Amino acid sequence: MGALDNASGVDVAKITGATGLSSSQISSAIQATKDAKKKDVPTQIIQTDDGTNTGYAVINTQTGEIIKKETVGGSKPAATKATSSTATTASTKASQADDVKYLIQLYKNVNKKNPSWQKGSDLRKQYSPKDFLSNLLLQYPSASAYIKANFKV
Repeated sequence: MGALDNASGVDVAKITGATGLSSSQISSAIQATKDAKKKDVPTQIIQTDDGTNTGYAVINTQTGEIIKKETVGGSKPAATKATSSTATTASTKASQADDVKYLIQLYKNVNKKNPSWQKGSDLRKQYSPKDFLSNLLLQYPSASAYIKANFKV
């Protein structure tokens, strides 16, 4: 992290050409990294693929919290056997359900003894309940039934 702190417009253009990300997404990732550094938060940029969309996210490496997430495009169909695909889909759905459960608990501030309860407060400041619900449904479409059953606006 920090390799792009002083990136010029030419540097951003080269990264845009190499990755397919827009210059605004690159600039946003750079800014998110700078903001995270100001808070002394160790971050990492990871590639994401939820089975529907691909993108990049800046995460807090200590807590796993997503600081910033950008969708780049649609996922490409996997060239795998049907049984492997079914197992992968089930695994992805289970992982997404765990993520959604954690995010909902964090937003609702269920466990104040958890050291990350302050992040729930930050989430509530950043997103209204309606916006939070919309984002969950958008980011985790396969968990929509769970989301709708467990997060009421």
